[in-house]
Amino acid sequence: FVDTSKGLKRYSLTTFSPFGRLAVSLNDADLVKDKMLIDCGEEQDCVLDGIVALGKFDALHIGHRELAMHASKSGNPFLLSFVGMAEVLGWEYRPPIVAHCDRKRVLSSWAPYCRNVVPLEYQVEFSKVRYLTPRQFVERLSTDLRIKGVVAGTNM
Repeated sequence: FVDTSKGLKRYSLTTFSPFGRLAVSLNDADLVKDKMLIDCGEEQDCVLDGIVALGKFDALHIGHRELAMHASKSGNPFLLSFVGMAEVLGWEYRPPIVAHCDRKRVLSSWAPYCRNVVPLEYQVEFSKVRYLTPRQFVERLSTDLRIKGVVAGTNM
């Protein structure tokens, strides 16, 4: 867990559209200038000052739920995964184990474990962050998203 909460302010977070993979704006300015962040859903207000759980999240299994539960102990949990990793690294594409249409239902079932908060999902373009060190990546999340912490499993 990395605490980056000192001196941060809360701003409203709005998506450009609920359709497709789009950048996110912060007070009508680009949240991330090079469009690192991709929003996966409708308007969200609780990323700021939230706790990031890092992972692949293709299956949304009990271990992922534990990460979200751990994140929720310190703030609003959201799941952050990478898009385009297979293409960049030359891996064979595999569709997610939990279909996009089922993800909201599964995440909603996690609310009782996460202080009655449904974890939100966000994705980052892997090609935009692949050369960052872990420290640079967390610092960028802190600066660009104004998160207050990060949790990750032991296999990260």
